[in-house]
Amino acid sequence: MFHEIVKKKLGEVEKEYVELHYKENDKLFIPITEVSRISKYIGKENPSLTPLSGKAWEKKMAKIREDIREIAEELLSTFAERKLREGSAFVQNIEKLTLFQESFPYSYTHCQETAIEEIL
Repeated sequence: MFHEIVKKKLGEVEKEYVELHYKENDKLFIPITEVSRISKYIGKENPSLTPLSGKAWEKKMAKIREDIREIAEELLSTFAERKLREGSAFVQNIEKLTLFQESFPYSYTHCQETAIEEIL
């Protein structure tokens, strides 16, 4: 749970940290430069907090690792399946393409011409 932003000095360097509180007075300090790693909790109201150590924490971390492994396996399987699947070749219809290009009322820029060539 977010508590406050604090300044802490480590050695000669003072930095700002986001202070998060967990159960049993456990605290986690996230450097303000890493604040993007924190996201708003979306879930049931008043979630149960756990300490940052002990069996409850280990159990949650094990569950997270298992979930990540399952997601990774699913992604790898999907990627492999796509790699093995044969694609269909694009057949150009030069007549329709020429008619389409000629109907364009403006001049292409150099970048547009390059992009068209690369795509075709």
